[in-house]
Amino acid sequence: MSKVAAEFARATKKKSAGALVSSLCTDEELAIFSKFFRDAMEMDCLDTFDGDVLRGFRDGLEPFRKQGVRPFTAAHNILESDCIVNLCANPDEEAPVVASYMRVGTLKNEASLVNICSKGNPFKGITDIDLRLKQSCGDAELLFALAKTIISLKLAEDDIGKGTEALNAYRDSLGQAAEAAGVVGEDLEKLVLCLTGSKKPVFVLGRAVSQNPKVVTAAINLAIASGAFFEDGIGVVPLVSSGNSLGTINTVLADKAWLGKEDLDFFYVFSTGLIPEDEESLAAISRTRFVVVQSPYMAHPLVNMADVLLPAPAWYERSGHFCTIEGERRRLNVIVPPKGEVRSLASVLGELAQNLDVTLGKPEAAPCEQIYESQIDPKKAKMVELEEVSR
Repeated sequence: MSKVAAEFARATKKKSAGALVSSLCTDEELAIFSKFFRDAMEMDCLDTFDGDVLRGFRDGLEPFRKQGVRPFTAAHNILESDCIVNLCANPDEEAPVVASYMRVGTLKNEASLVNICSKGNPFKGITDIDLRLKQSCGDAELLFALAKTIISLKLAEDDIGKGTEALNAYRDSLGQAAEAAGVVGEDLEKLVLCLTGSKKPVFVLGRAVSQNPKVVTAAINLAIASGAFFEDGIGVVPLVSSGNSLGTINTVLADKAWLGKEDLDFFYVFSTGLIPEDEESLAAISRTRFVVVQSPYMAHPLVNMADVLLPAPAWYERSGHFCTIEGERRRLNVIVPPKGEVRSLASVLGELAQNLDVTLGKPEAAPCEQIYESQIDPKKAKMVELEEVSR
């Protein structure tokens, strides 16, 4: 550990140290990471492997959070919906439980199922409307145009005295949206009519949507325009892959992406070994001069890049809590006590802190702080301009 401490100290003086951790860590582990790397070592380069996905959702949700409304609903509310919209998602791979809800909602509860994607349809055979976009799912303007089209139709239906004028506005808006999407106007109108005719539509957002926070915001605008409201929030279900997404957002998620921007002298990597590391992360790690990897498994090729390899307890050897995006806190208990020389994360980072002569105080970040708790009725949510979204 003295060698690790020496390399770490040298790199932090040059502002050339980074740390990448798994968002499958417990609240307690994330708090330790935050306490050590962010508070004690004052490092900016701390993030998770799925940081870009969580950041995209976080930034896209932010304008609505500021309104005091929860910009999403619990996944099980899909079962209460009468129109389920799958937006650029592959739930079978991204969130199998959500995929089950969607199938039960469609086959048993007879909800309409809509697929909007530039690629395939994960629900072939049970889809009522299948819209294939000519561009990628990163088109915020299209979703915003759809929201305005729905509003135009509602105005046309409500404004009897100016019915013709309002209807023309709706037709113009529909034509513009169809042209932007590269789809037939009649197909797009089926979607609009499905949404306006539904009492509780819900929108499932895939990881591809998070690549651009403005798309996330535009999707929530569309949900608001469609009247997608549940008791706990707006009818949107973002497919965050992490079981501890809220804990990650509150503790170790970086404000901005830094991975791969420049080569580092020191990299600390904590992997649970349960999910293969992505190519971008592996490439950045491979270009680092000195790498420390802590993992319970010999996960290749990650462990091949380590200058120092440290053991870590496996998921069944750990205890702690996980905090879902909805703010639900769940307990994980030890199933099998760790054997041999496996040490806890607190023990390893505690020794490293001693070698660096730094004190680990109480972490400033609270993993399960419910930053998305609703303060107002979701129906009071207002659509926002895409310019309000930061990236």
